[in-house]
Amino acid sequence: MFIIEKKKTMTSYDVSAIVKELKEKIIGKKIENIYQLNEKTFLFKLKPAQTNLLIEVERRIHLTNFELNIPKEPTSFCKSLRSYIRGGIIEDVTQHEFERIVILKLRGKNERKILVAELFKRGNLILLNEENKVILALYYAKMKDRVIIPKAEFKPPPSTGVSPSNLSLNALKTFENESLKDALLKTLAIGILYVKEILARAELNENIKVNELSNKKLERVIYEAKNLDSKLEPCIVKDVNGEYIDVTPFPLKVYLNFEKEFKKSFNEALDEYFSKLTIEEAGFKQKIELEKKIQTLKNLLAKHEKKLNKLNEELKKAKEKAEAIYLCANELKQIKELILKERNLKASDEILTFIKNNFPLVKNYIERLDLKNLVATLKVNQEIFFVDLKINPFDEASKYFKKVKSYEEKLTQIKNLIEKTKLEIESTSKSLPSLTKPIELKKKKEKKWFEKFRWFKSSENFLVLIGKDSSTNELLIKRYTNINDLILHPEFHGAPFAVIKCEGGTPGEATIKEAAIAAASYSKAWALGLGAVDAYWVKPEQVTKKPPSGQYIEKGMFMIYGPRNYVRGVELKLSIGVIKEDEELKIVSGPSSAIKKVALTFVEIAPGEFKSKDLAKQILQKLVEKAPEKIKEKIKSLNLIDIQSLIPAGKGKIIG
Repeated sequence: MFIIEKKKTMTSYDVSAIVKELKEKIIGKKIENIYQLNEKTFLFKLKPAQTNLLIEVERRIHLTNFELNIPKEPTSFCKSLRSYIRGGIIEDVTQHEFERIVILKLRGKNERKILVAELFKRGNLILLNEENKVILALYYAKMKDRVIIPKAEFKPPPSTGVSPSNLSLNALKTFENESLKDALLKTLAIGILYVKEILARAELNENIKVNELSNKKLERVIYEAKNLDSKLEPCIVKDVNGEYIDVTPFPLKVYLNFEKEFKKSFNEALDEYFSKLTIEEAGFKQKIELEKKIQTLKNLLAKHEKKLNKLNEELKKAKEKAEAIYLCANELKQIKELILKERNLKASDEILTFIKNNFPLVKNYIERLDLKNLVATLKVNQEIFFVDLKINPFDEASKYFKKVKSYEEKLTQIKNLIEKTKLEIESTSKSLPSLTKPIELKKKKEKKWFEKFRWFKSSENFLVLIGKDSSTNELLIKRYTNINDLILHPEFHGAPFAVIKCEGGTPGEATIKEAAIAAASYSKAWALGLGAVDAYWVKPEQVTKKPPSGQYIEKGMFMIYGPRNYVRGVELKLSIGVIKEDEELKIVSGPSSAIKKVALTFVEIAPGEFKSKDLAKQILQKLVEKAPEKIKEKIKSLNLIDIQSLIPAGKGKIIG
């Protein structure tokens, strides 16, 4: 019987299908940045159009639209990978033979590189140069069939079989004494699921031997193998409980009676399936860890309680001894004198009998006498102990009372530990039910049209846009500036344009000044440490790409004709704050007068001595300190990279 197991990694057919889609989606795109999300998972941010490519070694490769937690600090491997391929252009995406290996061909400024993503067990992420030599690898290893070390020639692992497109009659007949199922498994680079699918479509029994079939029927098998992926209809397969069990690039006959959820693209199907699987696995792992923690805490509690019982017993004994000695102290003094007087004349049994007949308090406790060493043996509740009569009985009692006090202090400590452990068990146990709740995947929010620029809402509620670089400067003025808008520019080379979107309104001095502050702060004046610059505003009809005769205007630059309206002495300072948008916290930046109107908490910065990376950490810490108590934890989880991206190029400091 064929048992269907939940898919954990992409198949060769999956890789073939996704490569076809990726060719259409990512060729020609630039690698803007790379993030290592965990040991084996990498996020490649591509532009234009902010496309996110996800590669998880040993498992998957696809585009993702889900929100992902980006680590605050890159790993050393991630830093190295960035140094080699950040800024590179993806020239091609291919599948190595029909294996679970994807090859990205990249073009850098000076040379081409190859990124190899291996999606099979014990796979790797390997960067090669044009000569096919290893530059960098996630894992270095020496194996019997290949070596992955720097400067070594890269060799893919041995083939697991031929591609279905290359299946031939002769290849099948090589295994003529084998069952049809085994012959296909040994010939093709595919798993049991797709072997069963080929045979289901060919309408043949998997256990029939190859030599029992006619050439016509074998040709039918070959046809089905070659045409299995001829029509892509991506879908997620669900079991009777609605749980995801597979994701396929086309519907399978073996899943005929299963519910299917069809998707527009295989990227979308893979993204949803594996994102959910990853969260489920993380939840399961967390559940196991919590259960282990609870058991450890219960073991610790049992240990504490055992110690508590022992301490109570020790305390009781010490108290009884102390009280017995204290009660009999005067009689014990007299007994000492009696022994010193009579021990050379009478035997110990005779003196003991005398004591039991004449000393009403001690008679209930005394058991034996050591006349030579002046030691009395007492018994309290079956507990035998010795009292040195040479020592003052009150001092002896005091010694036991000190023990009682020590035990009481230890009891208080152990009771506190027990209470603390019980509370921790209760708290940890409360976390378990939340892990069984249905998982909700958060899709990455669609960016608003203006978020391709720097932006803020002025204190008068006008949208202000600022270019990020020469490309966005060009785009902002040419495509997103209307005839009624206002254009601002600092009187400083290397400054961005700012556009106030008027939308039928008339911005006041406050908005114009705020736009000037933002444009000036995001200019090169910040990196130079200047305190203030002048800026001016003009109308759109005064701005043109037409230069004076014989001159050339570079990308992102424009000619300004006519009178300029100046804003003098524009201070370079910005605020970075946190706003609430659709129940989520979001980092924003802009002039303080604008940000303080909308932010839950904000920090003011100016040119200074701290690098943006260090300043971002300081800003996050300050935001947490200034935030209302109920959102402090949420702010702690904000991404440092998002904060750093809002800091102007150059160094800065917090001023408020």
